[in-house]
Amino acid sequence: MALGDFDTRAFNRLVDGKHPATNAQLTPRHRSDRICLWDFTFDCPKSVTLAIWYNPEEERIREAFHQAVRDTMREDVEPLAATRIRGTVVSFDDGKMQIRPHYDDRQTGNMTWAMIPHSLARPVKGRPDPQEHVHATIFNHTWDATENRFKALKVHEIKKQAPVLQDAFHQRLRSNIEALGFKTVDKGSVFELAGVSDKTIKKFSQRRNVITEFIDKHLVKGKRLGKVGIETREEKGEEHTLADLKAEWDSRLTRNERVGLEWLKAKPKLGNLGALVRKNKAHVALLQRIGTLAGFGNERETRTSVWGRS
Repeated sequence: MALGDFDTRAFNRLVDGKHPATNAQLTPRHRSDRICLWDFTFDCPKSVTLAIWYNPEEERIREAFHQAVRDTMREDVEPLAATRIRGTVVSFDDGKMQIRPHYDDRQTGNMTWAMIPHSLARPVKGRPDPQEHVHATIFNHTWDATENRFKALKVHEIKKQAPVLQDAFHQRLRSNIEALGFKTVDKGSVFELAGVSDKTIKKFSQRRNVITEFIDKHLVKGKRLGKVGIETREEKGEEHTLADLKAEWDSRLTRNERVGLEWLKAKPKLGNLGALVRKNKAHVALLQRIGTLAGFGNERETRTSVWGRS
C-alpha cells in the first residue's frame, strides 16, 4: 500500500509504528531500538535528469520516472514482503527433551511505503548537481493474514533481489521514456538519452567523478567499494535557492548543449531557419523561440519543479 498525498502527521505516526489515522500501535513488539523504516533509492540516468530540467516535456518525463518507481514497488518489491514466524522445536538428546525456539519467514506480499521525490545530488564543494531520484520509504510492518495482525516486516529477500529489482526499474523507465518518443542508447548496465553527449553528462556528475577519483587514488576494492559514497560525502551545508542553482547549472552548458537538450526529439536545422521563415510567417515564432533558447533575447522563464535535498 502506497501513501497518497503526503501527510506529515501520518508519516510520523508510521515511523513510530502507529496507525496513521488512529495512532494505535500496529505491531505487537515496540522496542525503543526497533528499526523504523528502510529507504530504497531509485535514480534517473543523468541525461533523463537533464531532460527534466531543460526539455519542454519535463513533466511528462518526470511522471514517466515516477510511474516506473510505482510499478516496480507494487509489482516487484511489495510481493517480496515477509514476516517472521516464531515457534518451537522439540527434540530429544540423550533421552532428555529439548525445547528450542524456531524461526521461519512467511511471505505476506504487502507493505506500507511512501515515495519522496528529490531533485538534487549531494553537494561537491558546496554545490549540488541536478539528480532526479525517489526515496521509497518502507515502514516496518506488514499484515500477516494467517495470524490476523500486523507484525514486523522482513526485507531480506528484497535486499537479496536488489540487482534484479534495479534492472526491472530501469527497463520500465526506458520503456516509458521511449513511449514519449525519445530515443535511448545503452550505457553500461543502464541507458541514456540519445543526443546527450558523455561530455555534457560528465559536467553534471560531480559526485560520480569524486567517487571514481577516490577509488583510483586509494585502489579501493572488495566490500569497501560499497562504502566509498559515504566516505566521500560532504555535509549538505547551506541552502540554495532554485534560481541560484539553475543559474549555476545554466553556466555549465554551451549554447549548442542547451539547444540540444531542448530539441532531443526533433532537432531543428539552424541553417534553414531563414528559408522556413520566408516560406511561412508562422515560423517567425519558432525562430524567436530558438533564439531565446540559444541565449539571444530575453531569458527563458525558469521552470518551477518539485525539488529537495537528498
